[in-house]
Amino acid sequence: MKRILLLLLFTMILLPHPAYAQEFYNWKVDVELQENGDGLVKNTWIAKETKGTEKYLPIENLGDSKILNFKVSDNGTPLEPINNWDSDRSREEKAGKSGILKTNNGLELVFGVGEYGDHKYEFEYTVTNMVKALEDGQSLYWRFINDKLSTPPEEIEITVKGFKPFTKDDVNMWSFGYPGEVVLDESTGEIKARSSESLKSSHFATLLLQFPENYFNTSSSLNKTQEELREQAFEGSDYGREEENSSTDRFFEIIGLLFIGLSVIAAPFAIIAGVRSYRSSAWMRKLTKEYKSREKMLEKEYFRELPYTGAFSNLSHILGYTSFFTKENIITAFLLKWIKEGAIEFKSSEKGSIIKREEVSMLFHKSPSLNTASEKEFYNLLMEAADGKNRLEEEDLKKYFKKNYVKYDNFFMHLEGHSVSALTEEGYLEEREDGGHYKYKMNVLTDSGQTLLDKNIMFKNYLEEYSLLNERDSYNVHLWEDYLIYAAIYGIAEEVYKEFETLEPGFQNDTVFYPYYIHHSYLYSSAIQSSYDSARSAGSGGSSSIGGGGGSFGGGSGGGTR
Repeated sequence: MKRILLLLLFTMILLPHPAYAQEFYNWKVDVELQENGDGLVKNTWIAKETKGTEKYLPIENLGDSKILNFKVSDNGTPLEPINNWDSDRSREEKAGKSGILKTNNGLELVFGVGEYGDHKYEFEYTVTNMVKALEDGQSLYWRFINDKLSTPPEEIEITVKGFKPFTKDDVNMWSFGYPGEVVLDESTGEIKARSSESLKSSHFATLLLQFPENYFNTSSSLNKTQEELREQAFEGSDYGREEENSSTDRFFEIIGLLFIGLSVIAAPFAIIAGVRSYRSSAWMRKLTKEYKSREKMLEKEYFRELPYTGAFSNLSHILGYTSFFTKENIITAFLLKWIKEGAIEFKSSEKGSIIKREEVSMLFHKSPSLNTASEKEFYNLLMEAADGKNRLEEEDLKKYFKKNYVKYDNFFMHLEGHSVSALTEEGYLEEREDGGHYKYKMNVLTDSGQTLLDKNIMFKNYLEEYSLLNERDSYNVHLWEDYLIYAAIYGIAEEVYKEFETLEPGFQNDTVFYPYYIHHSYLYSSAIQSSYDSARSAGSGGSSSIGGGGGSFGGGSGGGTR
């Protein structure tokens, strides 16, 4: 009997005890830059408190900046500032009070948790010398949101306004440490950074803003040029080296949340929430590795029919697991589809009176069949770039997408969302639950989805070996044109076209496609992507870089509840 009682006691000790999970819904930062370069910073935390006695935020690496005029309110009630804050005091003693703790690396802003439950904390302070004068301009380089928070927020938003509205000629901007974007709202003249998914413990938010010389009357300076500061911030980021990263990786940076189903927000046990998060991430990594291994496993396997009967843009989520899927490829496939339908064509002309050069234009003849919302959205972008004309020059295309980089980002986020919805409805994706006692849910490929992924890989193999397999009796010009559209999705359209010519010399006379059309479809899609990349690295805004942002002022690690 004693043994049974001891076993029961031991089991009770090992089991996690019920405790409602700490929840951090939203972190909003509003920054108002003064003409002298100081920054008035207001943080808003919306959270549910279930444990701890105090909230805290470390601010380190202050340089010559100071934190002044710190004040806090909790659910609209101002808290009393006190000197000599003591973290060992009880929750009741800290309730309704705030203070500042000095640390070896800076300071901590601290205030009492108060009653457990829902809270809206608003705390503000002034940062002196937030804007620095450089040798050839000015900059703000500040970490506003720390990594290693006790509970990372589900959503962040940072708004920076100046003593006068910013314009695209006044400011260049880059953001680091979180999945999301930074943009200039030209209607308000404010810079807005926002997340696209819930933050993890490793995420943070750092902004680098650069201004012309003498824009602010700041008295603080750094012995660096703007380029030197950018190089420091860019180290470890994907800014300035987009060509070194696969488009697939960039694609997943933008749409990561749409794939992973978040199911731990309302977990009944805090420890279970942590286990769920860890295990779901581990499961995700395992599945991703498994899916990506299919290319090597199926290297000499072939599928001899079109792999999918629906709109090819629906495949973008599944093809994201392959090494050959890129943003440019899906755009090229749209262009080839529209050429096949007679909606567009490419036409070259000779320009220049003395030095001759070829100029290629995209001509719009009629509206294509727009089978999906994604296809319609991209077509509307091109029509907007053409500005009411039936001709779109490559230079006008570049200018448009360099200026409208946010619309380009949004298009691919919408494309991914539409793909996930369509594949789920058709039974290729499903929400699965796993984890034993620590349940979590994610969207994963069903058996049919795995088969669809394999069919695409094997169909690509088939197209690459088409002339060697010499299946001459399958010649059908319309079918081969559909094959070419898929070859464009796989990034091999020009090679496959040559194979078709080898097998059927009359193909070039029978098809609406010319090598010229295929080549310039790739050129136009590459021009769009390169224009976006150029705008993003040049500081026009766009998606944030997860890496980089080292050596900034402010911020630090840790914070939240203790």
